[in-house]
Amino acid sequence: GQQGDSSPTTPPSGWVGKSVRAWPADEAAIQREAQARIEEALLRERMLKEELEVLKAKSEAQSRKDAEVREKLQLESEALLRLLEEERAWVRSERLRREAVEARLETMERKLADVRLDAPDRGVEKALL
Repeated sequence: GQQGDSSPTTPPSGWVGKSVRAWPADEAAIQREAQARIEEALLRERMLKEELEVLKAKSEAQSRKDAEVREKLQLESEALLRLLEEERAWVRSERLRREAVEARLETMERKLADVRLDAPDRGVEKALL
């Protein structure tokens, strides 16, 4: 070739309606454009893949965050239920303790009344001791 490039100097068998001299330069231009389009398509594909990876990662992160929030709420509600149970148990024990104290007071009052009836002439303290 006179242009000094290494493209073939004979046209392919389908080359119709163009001069043989024009073929190598046109073919090279066509090949360059095709290569540019392929590279552009590959670049676009790579960018879309990267975008997809980012979206996947965001989605997974959101799923993890949602799971963590659910787990935290579950733990908090379980802790609150335990506290509620402890409060109820405490209230029950306080009620029982108060009832026991009231029962002891009633017993002491009856004893006091009995002592007063039994020993009106002696001091109440001596009778209780």
